[in-house]
Amino acid sequence: MGAGKTSTGAALARLLGWHFVDLDDDIAAHAGQCIADIFAHHGEAHFRAEETLHLTNILPHARSNHAPFVLALGGGAVEQRENHKLLAEAPDTCIFYLEAPLEVLLARCSTPSELTGRRARPLLAEAEMRYQHRVPLYESIGTTVSTYGFSAEDVASNILSLLQMRNTAGPQPHP
Repeated sequence: MGAGKTSTGAALARLLGWHFVDLDDDIAAHAGQCIADIFAHHGEAHFRAEETLHLTNILPHARSNHAPFVLALGGGAVEQRENHKLLAEAPDTCIFYLEAPLEVLLARCSTPSELTGRRARPLLAEAEMRYQHRVPLYESIGTTVSTYGFSAEDVASNILSLLQMRNTAGPQPHP
């Protein structure tokens, strides 16, 4: 929460000329409810099941269209083993962990975001415990990129550079 997944993902997609998908937004649109309401009315277990279902649907659809895209996963998606498998099996997938100190993440989450229109974050009360649990998972499946002190555009540019270094024939911005 608060790492900048949505804003950085959108900025990276713009740089690459690719489509952008925010998994939380996809779930909310399909449910006709914001994430906070899904948690409140159905609970976290239901949301996590929906997260895996939507990821299961998004990845093959994108592959069949051969349309490259940037996907912002929810902060808890990494906790589901099935999600690890889905991501590992997705061809040409690069995963980045957007990192910032817990205090910074909490500060970013404590005020409503006018940019995303998101409501209260349902898991904020348990943030420290979840942060301690999730960080090793994030680090194990993705390349760490700091967001602390950087704009979303700066972080997106950094990720683009990392992608280009990884594969010189790899993702290039579209004009």
